[in-house]
Order: sequence, then structure tokens, then C-alpha cells
Amino acid sequence: MTSHYIRMCIITRREKLSVLQDALLELGVDGMTVAEVEGSGQQNGQIIYEDEDGNQNIMLIPKVRVTLILTSIGAETILEKILPILRTGKVGDGKIFIQYIEGQIITARTGYEYVAEKLPESKGGIFMEPAKKPMTKISIITRREKFEELRKELLSIGITGMTILNVNGCGVQKGLTRIIEGVTKRLLLAPKIQIDIVVCAVPVQTVIDTVLKVVQTGNIGDGKIFTCPIDHVVRVRTGETDAEAL
Repeated sequence: MTSHYIRMCIITRREKLSVLQDALLELGVDGMTVAEVEGSGQQNGQIIYEDEDGNQNIMLIPKVRVTLILTSIGAETILEKILPILRTGKVGDGKIFIQYIEGQIITARTGYEYVAEKLPESKGGIFMEPAKKPMTKISIITRREKFEELRKELLSIGITGMTILNVNGCGVQKGLTRIIEGVTKRLLLAPKIQIDIVVCAVPVQTVIDTVLKVVQTGNIGDGKIFTCPIDHVVRVRTGETDAEAL
């Protein structure tokens, strides 16, 4: 049996995590996934610093990503609670992404399926109507050493906002074989980087072509690109939504 859910992904300042968790718990949201990430927004999210040799380096802004699957609480109820506590009025407050999804939730401990209650009807806010322009999330999983070159190429086609995660994984090769101190060892999970971006004005195929130009070597381990629709976006600092928030 499939049910309808809302996936809400909140990306904000790391120092806001504690108050955000408290607010969600007060609303009865007790399930969440938290990950430390880095990223950039409309301002390119870059901290430029010089090392001892005078070379300029760029760092991405540290953030936290909190992901919720809403089963009985409406997105607008969540937003009313968390936007005031996340908003500082300064660049870097973060963004919130909304996806309407259909599927199943299985409790691993018992194997039972969780069936969602009917989500509350919209109160006439930003989620009453679909976004005017389609938005797409693109997740790129590839070699870590490709990141800097890829970041520059994405900037060249107008992509400024991105979220970065260091991840480990395997594909058809089922890991890597490495010689460590003369001993052959099998590494089941290879280190990768995941780059998440959401586009509206920039065509999806343009992004895919740009990524392939950089990361495609023809060798096993080049990675994968995943795409999926995004229904709504909210910029925390200004309250702008959808295309205007990207």
C-alpha cells in the first residue's frame, strides 16, 4: 500500500540545530535525519582566505541539513514554527526544500508498514498552488578530487547554490581493491563526494552535459547523476519562494 508524504529538507546554520530540534519536538516531529554539510547560495557562499604562501583558497560555508518525512503535520505548520527562529536577516540563513512523495515507510525493527494519516489541508498559503516553473534537484555523486574543477564549471553556467556531502559508497564494482603497506585489501565502500543542486532557469540537460564533461573518465567509479522534481523552495532569510528563492 502506498501513502502520500511530504519530504522537507531544511538547510541552515549549524548553530541553529539545537533550537530547531526543540521546535520540531514541540510540534510532535520526533523523526529526523541530520547531516553536517557544506554549501553555497546566491552569494556563491565563498570564504576566501590566503595561506602562508599568499595563495588564495575558497571554502564553502558549513551548514546542517535536517530532513523530515511529514506524515500528519502540514508543511505550513512547520514553517510557521521554524522560520522565525532560523531567520537572522543575514545572508546564509539557508533554504527549505519541499517534495510531495508517494511510497511506503517500513519500520526496520518490526517490519511493519507505517500508514500516514491524511495531511492537513493547506490554509491558503504558499502551498495552495503548484510552483509556476518546474524545479529539479540534481544529485551528483563522483570522485572527490573532481570537486574543484566541477564547481568552477557549474559556476560558469550560472549555478551558484549547492550542498556538498562527503559520502562513501559502491557501484557495480562493489568497492575498491587497494595495496596498503604491501597487503592487498578490499575496500567495500569507496570515498565519494555528493553535490546537490536545484535548478529552474538553467536547463537540466545543460547541467548534466557540464558534469559529464568534467567527471567522465571512462573508468569505473566516475559516479552517477540522479534527478527528481522539487515542489517548493523557501528562502529562510527573505521568505521568497520557488524560482525566486533559488
